[in-house]
Amino acid sequence: MTSIHWFRRDLRINDNPAFNEACKSGEVLPVVLIDPNLWPTWGAPKQAYLIDSLKSLNESLNGNLVIKHGSAVKVIPQISKKFKVDSVHYAADFSEHGIHRDGEIKKILEGVGIKFEATGSGYAVAPGR
Repeated sequence: MTSIHWFRRDLRINDNPAFNEACKSGEVLPVVLIDPNLWPTWGAPKQAYLIDSLKSLNESLNGNLVIKHGSAVKVIPQISKKFKVDSVHYAADFSEHGIHRDGEIKKILEGVGIKFEATGSGYAVAPGR
């Protein structure tokens, strides 16, 4: 089985609950999305930090990190279908935007038989716990 791990705020691999869950299913395609609507708002220091962090993450993944630009609602289903994955794993997002986006993606993926599975969160303690 093949799954996607969608890296979002949490770029760790060794103790990342969602990444570890994805690895249990077999082969993992690690994915990062850059939202073109957010990128310009981050400013040069944050952009540089992200670029350096993604370079390091890619090295840790032996050059296998897939970096895409675009809307997650479009890109995650496209990649999922293209690579014929069984599931997409990610850390839960508790923002209003994130909850809505993830709900849309889940509906699309589950409609074609792909599991969309949140495990943990990008925080030490999930909001509301």
